[in-house]
Amino acid sequence: MSATTPRRLVATLAVVALLVLAGCSGLTGSFTTATPSPSPTATTTPTATGTPTVTSTPTPTATPTATPDPADADQLAPGITAAGVVNASAAAAAHDARAAATPGVSTLATNISLDGQRLVTHERAVATANLTRVDFVARYTTVEGTETTELVSANATTVRNFVRTNETVRLDSYQNRTETFDTVVRSLATDARVIEQLLTRGNFTAESVTVDGEPMVRLTTETYAGSQYDADTVESYEARVLVSPDGLVHSARERLVLTDAVPLDAQQRTYQFTPRTVDLPPTLQLPSDLRADTDATS
Repeated sequence: MSATTPRRLVATLAVVALLVLAGCSGLTGSFTTATPSPSPTATTTPTATGTPTVTSTPTPTATPTATPDPADADQLAPGITAAGVVNASAAAAAHDARAAATPGVSTLATNISLDGQRLVTHERAVATANLTRVDFVARYTTVEGTETTELVSANATTVRNFVRTNETVRLDSYQNRTETFDTVVRSLATDARVIEQLLTRGNFTAESVTVDGEPMVRLTTETYAGSQYDADTVESYEARVLVSPDGLVHSARERLVLTDAVPLDAQQRTYQFTPRTVDLPPTLQLPSDLRADTDATS
C-alpha cells in the first residue's frame, strides 16, 4: 500500500463531491412481506344416484403474516434497536440531519500506522444552525513528514478554500456556494459518511444509558464485521458510539489492528460533536493561527 493523503483533500473539492454523492444513499424501504394465502381446494362429494356432482369447499383463508421490520421493533434511535445497528444508512442519515440542523463543533482525529510510519489528521468543523456558515480546518502530517493545513469557510453565498503546506500558501480561492459546494461543505461539517462506515464495521450491541442527565444509546463492539479487510487479517477491533434518541452521534471511537499480511498496521479514529452556540463572522476570514505573512486578503 502506497502512502496516501488523508481522506479529504479539499483542494480537489470536485473529486470529494463525487465521492460524497456516490456514497449518499436514501433510507431503505420496509422489509414487510406477506405470506400468500393457499388457493381454495376442490373436493368431490358423490351422490346416491346419477352423475357425481363436484362441490367446491373453500379452505379458510389464512391471515397474512407480516415479517417484522427490525427497525420498527424497540427502536432506540433511527436505525438502532436493542439488537444493535439494524440500518447503518438510516442511522447515518439521521445523524446527518441532526448535525446539520444543530449549531456546534465537531472534531475528527485519525491516527494511521502504515508500515511503521504515522499519518495523523486532525479536523475541526464549526457550524451555525442549518450550515448557513461553516469553518472547517484540517491539519495533517503525511508519512513523508509534510505538514499541511486546509481551510474551507462558507457563508450563505461564498466558499473560501485555503491550503498551506509547511510555510507555503498553495491555494487561496473563492467560489460561489453552488449546490456542489453545499454537498461538500455538509459532508465536512457532519461526517455522516464516516459515521456510516464506522457503524458497518462492527457487530454492535446496544444499551440505553443516561449521560449528564440525558437519555443516550451506547453502542459497543469488539468484533470486526466490515468488508474492507478479510477477517483473518484483523488482529483486534473495538469501537464505541454514543447516540441520542434523535440520532445525533455525540461521540465515537474505534481502533483497528491488523496482522502483518496487510501493510496498514493499525488505525485509530475519534469523533466528537458538541452542540453549542456558534458565532461566526458573516465574511470569510482566516483564523489568526492560519494567517501567513503572504496572506493579504484576510
